[in-house]
Amino acid sequence: MKRILALVAILAAFTVSAHAGETIPYCTEEQLDAPGADTLAEAQADAAAAADDFTPECQVNPADVVTVEGGGEPIPMDPLHQGSDYHWLGFSTREFLGTGFDFEGAQITVQAKNIDNMPHDSDQDFVANRVMVIPDGGSNWLEVGWVEHDDEGTNTQQFTYTHAGGANWSFYNELVAGTYYTYRLRAVGDTMKAERLNNNTGDWVLLTTVNRDCTPDNCAVEAFTEVHVSDVDGAHPTWNGTIRFQQMKIDTSGSSFPAWSDTGAPSTVLADTAGYSACSVTEWTVFESKRNAC
Repeated sequence: MKRILALVAILAAFTVSAHAGETIPYCTEEQLDAPGADTLAEAQADAAAAADDFTPECQVNPADVVTVEGGGEPIPMDPLHQGSDYHWLGFSTREFLGTGFDFEGAQITVQAKNIDNMPHDSDQDFVANRVMVIPDGGSNWLEVGWVEHDDEGTNTQQFTYTHAGGANWSFYNELVAGTYYTYRLRAVGDTMKAERLNNNTGDWVLLTTVNRDCTPDNCAVEAFTEVHVSDVDGAHPTWNGTIRFQQMKIDTSGSSFPAWSDTGAPSTVLADTAGYSACSVTEWTVFESKRNAC
């Protein structure tokens, strides 16, 4: 596995401007490490207050990012893999029949957790809690959320994953288990941006920008706890209680994030795979991932 600690090509290639002539400054350590919301109510209030904010307060300096090539590839939900080495728990707009590709981005609020029983010896296993945008028929996608990855030790970390001209994990900073973090993916011109809400300031932090490989209103959205185990007959990762996905929203216009609904987004829910479950709380905006049955 190749690790890059300095300038990462997929990140460093971009000079990000909020408006013409206005460059977004690099984040300070305090901005990057700002804690999430302590309670779900606080997270909901912070996300609602920042809903119309489309100018990030800062962007992550590529030199501060740990990027790993390979390392167990998170992939879009595939029924052929479900329940073997991969387990997807959550919602998808894809019906696997060519429908559900009507979106430009998405937003989630998700609770961070400590993961137990992670092998930490294969550089391949992970539990990722993420939202993904992928173009119809495309092989390139962008994910954002939090992960425990066995290559990165026992820490719960913020990450983005890009599958475009090479597969790259980017790890940003450690998160505090038990707190809630809000992430969004949004299309801006010919780019797709991954951002995280700074719950201290109520502003957005730009994590990464990649080329947008889908035409307007032609992306599918997935929000999953994704578990990958390289040894399908070995130990599987666990966590206490549930991992809660809240405030699930779909971007249909590039400038708004209405709630994910079955009428606005033909959705599928995946559950009960190899002892894991996705427990729907409010379709299609809230679900909880569990190691056992709902």
